[in-house]
Amino acid sequence: MPKGRSKKAATGAEGKPLRFEERLVLHQWLLNLFGVSKSEDGVFKFEDLAAKLKAPELEGFDEDNVTRFYHALRLYIQPDRRPNLPDEQLLTYDQNIVRHWRRITERRNHAGPFLYPKYFQYLALLFTEIYLDRYFRDPKGLLAELNAHVKAFNATAPEASHIEPYTEQDLNKLAFWMATGSGKTLLMHVNILQYQHFLKVVPLFCFTQSLTCGCPSTEEVAEGIALDWDSEGRLLGIEILDASKRLADPEALRRFALEALPLLG
Repeated sequence: MPKGRSKKAATGAEGKPLRFEERLVLHQWLLNLFGVSKSEDGVFKFEDLAAKLKAPELEGFDEDNVTRFYHALRLYIQPDRRPNLPDEQLLTYDQNIVRHWRRITERRNHAGPFLYPKYFQYLALLFTEIYLDRYFRDPKGLLAELNAHVKAFNATAPEASHIEPYTEQDLNKLAFWMATGSGKTLLMHVNILQYQHFLKVVPLFCFTQSLTCGCPSTEEVAEGIALDWDSEGRLLGIEILDASKRLADPEALRRFALEALPLLG
């Protein structure tokens, strides 16, 4: 009677290492939010989501300045398949994208045909909205979600392809893998507006999220103002008690937060 496979073999621990594109767990996590399931080869495929948005007639905005991509997502992906992305939330993200897009392309559109986002550009911006929303509002929750996905990924991936768990310091870095000529520069301009938007929505983020992450030293430089330093003397964070009350001008607080960000990366 043949012996059953060991747990190590069953999980593919000795299998062939996965390709780079098969190990993008953040991308897989985002696809999973839209109800994309693993394919037969055990991979979440972007094409399974993108295929629903490729029709040329879906490019553009309706009379209410809502993208047709939004309507397609609502139609093809039922709410029960995306419980963490209800219609109202998707619409909020969509309206943010449209507003930022129109601002960035305003001058270009005066000089020629109106420029609308392509399906892959829209999805890149939508993924950014989802990530930034969670990053600004609940970084600890985002960290837990991502690491739960990493754990599930490692359970079936070959050992050589295992991914290290995310840390809080990892969350402030994002990378996009897009083809030459796909409009990355344009998207990066929109990304800046997306970032600024969420900074306004949660203006105290830079001061109230857990930046200490085991900081060995905290120095109070003034009443209610403290600096967090790492073991090598590098500034990790700035904490301001009642920051919005201390600074009468909210715009000054946002400028201060933006100027401080390079120190936090």
